[in-house]
Amino acid sequence: MDAGRFPSAPGPGATDDPALRRAMEEAAKKRNIERQTKMIADTDKICALAQELIDELNKTGELNKTGDHPLPVATLKKMDEIQKLAKSVKERMRSE
Repeated sequence: MDAGRFPSAPGPGATDDPALRRAMEEAAKKRNIERQTKMIADTDKICALAQELIDELNKTGELNKTGDHPLPVATLKKMDEIQKLAKSVKERMRSE
């Protein structure tokens, strides 16, 4: 084998053993279910954080249009966490 060359992965029909093929399909299904479960949990957390953020902003009067009030550090951290979770969900949706 040449340096820098890697053997190609077997194609979809390359597995002739039905038991191995079934095991591979089951493993893929399990990974997909785990990925979906994690996305749902992250999405639920995003919704909860967003609602908390709205409640905090309404409580402190930050939603007024004057711009007089700086955002509290805790609010900014919550916004960052929402952004990170949203990015994670987006990347997970693109995978597989």
